[in-house]
Amino acid sequence: MGSDNGQSVRVRGDVLRRIRKRSFRSAEAFSAACGSVSLPTVYRAERGGPILLSYLSRIARELDVDVEQLRVSAAESSANLTGRWMGLVLVTDKFGHPSVILEDIHMEQNGTKVFGRTVQKVNGDTMVDVFRDCSFQDNVLCGQSRSETWTFPLETAFFILSGSRDMTWLDGYVTWLDIDSQIPQSSKYIMVRHGTDGFEMHVKHAHRIMDDEAKLLRTRRLLENGYSFSTSLALVAAVQEDAEPASQEPSHKMVEATPAKVAVIAMAQWNMSPGTQSQAHWASGLLDEIATDLARVPGIRTVPRSAFGQNASISCKHAGALGATHLLKGDLDSTHDRIRAVLQLVHLESGQVVWAEQYDHAAEVSFTLHDSIARDLTRTVLDGPKPISEPSKDTSNAVAYELFVKARLLYLRGMYAPTLRAAEALLVRAIDLEPDFARAYAQLSICRSYLAQSIERSQGAQTAQEGFEDAERALELDPELPLGQAALGLALYATGDYAGAAIWLERAIDMDETLFEAHFFQGRNKRLQGDRAGAVESFAKAAQIRPDDFRAFGLLAEEMLALGQRREARDAQETAMHLIEAELEVNPDNAGAMAFGAGLLADLNRFEQGAAWAEWAVAIAPTDCLVQYNVARFHALRNAGTRPVLDHLEAAFSVPEVVQSRLANWLKLDQAFDGVRNARRYQRLLDQTNSHIART
Repeated sequence: MGSDNGQSVRVRGDVLRRIRKRSFRSAEAFSAACGSVSLPTVYRAERGGPILLSYLSRIARELDVDVEQLRVSAAESSANLTGRWMGLVLVTDKFGHPSVILEDIHMEQNGTKVFGRTVQKVNGDTMVDVFRDCSFQDNVLCGQSRSETWTFPLETAFFILSGSRDMTWLDGYVTWLDIDSQIPQSSKYIMVRHGTDGFEMHVKHAHRIMDDEAKLLRTRRLLENGYSFSTSLALVAAVQEDAEPASQEPSHKMVEATPAKVAVIAMAQWNMSPGTQSQAHWASGLLDEIATDLARVPGIRTVPRSAFGQNASISCKHAGALGATHLLKGDLDSTHDRIRAVLQLVHLESGQVVWAEQYDHAAEVSFTLHDSIARDLTRTVLDGPKPISEPSKDTSNAVAYELFVKARLLYLRGMYAPTLRAAEALLVRAIDLEPDFARAYAQLSICRSYLAQSIERSQGAQTAQEGFEDAERALELDPELPLGQAALGLALYATGDYAGAAIWLERAIDMDETLFEAHFFQGRNKRLQGDRAGAVESFAKAAQIRPDDFRAFGLLAEEMLALGQRREARDAQETAMHLIEAELEVNPDNAGAMAFGAGLLADLNRFEQGAAWAEWAVAIAPTDCLVQYNVARFHALRNAGTRPVLDHLEAAFSVPEVVQSRLANWLKLDQAFDGVRNARRYQRLLDQTNSHIART
């Protein structure tokens, strides 16, 4: 008898749970009444076992039932897969779009061997697969299913699934060699037994799991194609599931998250510069690559280029007649070592340019050009037509406008003096061509406010004053210009007038809540006002508007850490690092990005790489105060001692007094430097800074 009581048996969990609840006792109270039967054992028994027979006997006595009423018989255990099942598997088409395929499965078990077949109906075709070498042992089903039509290994699936306690659910994975793509695929694989009480509930649960798997697959494909983590999540969130039943009313949130209609992009042939006609074949192939990338994005279609022939000067009317909502056109120029492209996307209904971009790639990495263009187009189109410019409003000079676009692209690379100086020069030329170009003045103001922080003290004050005057001139020309209001807010922030800056930045946000600068500058401003939660909100909004801006994600992570939001901060840090690495691949001399990334590498415990970046950043830009500050921050985070930290901090503070004031306020709130605040040299630096500020 003792030997029998020591054996493990399966339990009819649903029966046990029903009888226990009828006794009006909780699982905890029931466990205590059973003596040595622990609460986890009761839970395990109610999920279908297995437990020791001796424990099941005590449970039966306490409930005053026969133990056989609760015990699964040997006959039931050995034949529990026989019957009809529904299978759910996730497959992708040639464009990488996932969908759930349903299978009708019939299985018969004889001992440990399992025989069966699956029937799929896809696009009107019926496909039958037969189980081969399939077995069921220790609650695990494994084997292969093979099509009679194809020879091994084509259309041969290998699967492994584990069963639920009551054997109404099998859950695992399946892999196969796809015929169309000729590459291996894998998927979550779920089987639900027909004829059980909870069949409908189990099927709904299985569909929810497969929907989540589809979202993960879409996210992975976007990441593999070079999209940032945050952009990938945003794109997946914007997708309305194709499998949504037509009769089901979508929720209010789904309507808001889904584009109102599919965007259809027509792509004209490139305008080729003289001397590059020999590369027309490559240029045509580039458009094909862009079209292929866009075809993978739900919500976007492209007009076949064959509809336009070889005509480069396609009219908006012609594109609209072919069903397009947008027209993409551009100029292409190439030399022996560089590929340059300038593109514009026109929204046909409004006639407005909703996107313009310039690309400059080394010839050896020109194969990445189509990825960059497709990513930027996707973000613009799925966000909806938001004109980035209205040339007719503040400039009619096409050359001036092109200079403005190029300058803005340089400025958006970060607070790095060489690119800011190049942007400044382009904007000055644009204003010479169009003296009343309000947005050019606003952009010039922002560049000069940034430059005041990174040039020598003798020039910094003058540059800051010029930035202030440029912002005032922009608003004189157009008082309702959001970019001008944001520029004035930054200029006031640069002088230490944080309250005044907040007013102008809020005005800019009220005028245009999608303006990146307004939220990004407000985040910096709120930090120095001590509003860390407000800074998180502003930086998060800025990162949402420009999901490829490493500064927004990096500063967002700092503010989250200050609020103790470590998990969220880690995600933001990793996204920022991905963006910085992408930036340095294209612009390896961007010392600002390199120094900023060094601090992130320290936070991520990648000290060796961070040290290399910090050293190289200082070698490239030794007089840039932000490079010196961020390198000091890296040494503080790696606990390198006070000397290297203070060496770089002192170099960072060799800037105009007005910049010193803001830098000192930023330093006081930066937790990275908590380990050196008691050092006499640190205190002396702050005292000297306060003395300089007081004298001015």
